[in-house]
Amino acid sequence: MKKQNEILLPTAPGLPDCRVVVAARSTIGLQITRTGEIVLRVPPAVPLSRIRTFLTEKTPWLVKRYARIAEAPRAVPFSVQELAEMKAMAGPLVQQRVEKYAPMVGVTWNRVTVRAQKTRWGSCSTEGNLNFNCLLVKVPLEVLDSVVVHELCHRRVMGHGDDFYTLLYRVFPAYDTCRDWLNKNGSALIARLP
Repeated sequence: MKKQNEILLPTAPGLPDCRVVVAARSTIGLQITRTGEIVLRVPPAVPLSRIRTFLTEKTPWLVKRYARIAEAPRAVPFSVQELAEMKAMAGPLVQQRVEKYAPMVGVTWNRVTVRAQKTRWGSCSTEGNLNFNCLLVKVPLEVLDSVVVHELCHRRVMGHGDDFYTLLYRVFPAYDTCRDWLNKNGSALIARLP
């Protein structure tokens, strides 16, 4: 449903119109949602002519991406019971992995929380609270470990600069392989969240 700070622009034949949303951001971002909606988020000062040009430049990508989404089998959502079971399994497992790797990273933590999250595998607050996605019980243990170590490293370095990655690779040399696994397979799991 179009809101006041939004406009609809045509895209390519056979594709839905693009919903353009003015948002507090510094760059233009284009997305096709899980439901097939095309959304373009733009900073407030971007002129309509620039938006149209950007959309035209991205048309080949949109056509290709939209075809892939249309061909993909629809994911069967996890049931409420399945989500509850995953959260129950993930809590102790993630806690155990945090306890294993925290001494290797040389950090402590405050609280570990497990949730069903559509946008993140893990996060770390400045207070030392670690949050993890319950879907991690559906990935190989080494991949789960890579997420745990990533968040524990943020207890020492909050950003993603050289210091962060030096520490991360020292503790977990197989990080890139695990990140590639998540990039390849993770979206199919997240697509099953209701």
